Amino acid sequence: MSEAYLLFGPEEGKKQDWINEKKREILKSYPDAEQILLFTFETTPEVLTDALNSSSLFSSSKIVQLKSFDDIKKGALVNALIKYLKTPSDDSFLFIISSENSVRKFPAELTALIKKENTVAFYEMKEDEKKYYVTTLFKKEGFRITPEAVTLILSLVENNTLEIRTFCYPVIDFFAKKTDKVITEEDVSKFLAHTREETPATLFSHIANGDLPSSIASLARIMTTRSDGAISTVSALGKSFRMLEDLHIKAKENKLYEAFKLVGSLKTSPFDYKGIFNPNDQATYSKALKKYSATDCDNIISYIEMIDAEIRKAPQELVRTMLECMLYTIIVNKGKESSEKLECELMDNSFSNI
Repeated sequence: MSEAYLLFGPEEGKKQDWINEKKREILKSYPDAEQILLFTFETTPEVLTDALNSSSLFSSSKIVQLKSFDDIKKGALVNALIKYLKTPSDDSFLFIISSENSVRKFPAELTALIKKENTVAFYEMKEDEKKYYVTTLFKKEGFRITPEAVTLILSLVENNTLEIRTFCYPVIDFFAKKTDKVITEEDVSKFLAHTREETPATLFSHIANGDLPSSIASLARIMTTRSDGAISTVSALGKSFRMLEDLHIKAKENKLYEAFKLVGSLKTSPFDYKGIFNPNDQATYSKALKKYSATDCDNIISYIEMIDAEIRKAPQELVRTMLECMLYTIIVNKGKESSEKLECELMDNSFSNI
């Protein structure tokens, strides 16, 4: 028996949990199933077709994951998928995995061939849901966490449970011997100082200062410590500049301290609303407010959206150079692409060894 699944949305943690559970069910019936992982941007139609249809001498079934199925337009790969879904093999389970936020982003001819119950959306949590998730996560590990500490953690990570778990479990391990089992905002700050972990939030603070060398160094550390560094960083920077753009709007009509409470991401899902409450974040956005105008933000957001689409298709060895060029374009050119290629060539020579 074969099945095909289309899993989409920005909530990566719950999406991965769903996949893991479904894989466990499959492996109960087919314990010798071969598992194949493919990435859309580097997979040819021939490779995909072979993975789905070719028989194996050593396994009774195949689990094929096609990841990064984003910004998809009908082409050879989509045609190969459609052809397969019309006459699927009897022994393959296909997971098409995307961060797109709507099923309408996929060709209708493709989605029509996947069962409605196998098309599953994973959306970001609302603000109160995120706070509950963090509090519950710590409670399960025997800790109580203060509301201020929860707010600080959520200001440092992307709005998905995978990012939250990736950050929180090292915090729990770091304070495993803490006698009162209470995690405060000060504790989280101590953890950050101890680990000196670079995150998209710390990268944005360097960008807010207009500090290109520190931004490049921060990017390099993110890329070496996070498996999803490129995509998550670009996504986070896009969100930060949307919030900065909204801060410009709110600050025109309100005092700055009131604008911080009202600001939220524009052009995203309604679940993405979030004020800026942490004092460190407020200081960062205050600097960025002076460095980047509302027009700059609009240019930068459009540019980041273009880069986000490009890096998902690019060969892995080019991604870091592309992101270094992105930082140059944001900080120096305020999101306006230069017709000259010299800047990026210089960037590659100057920063690739950081």
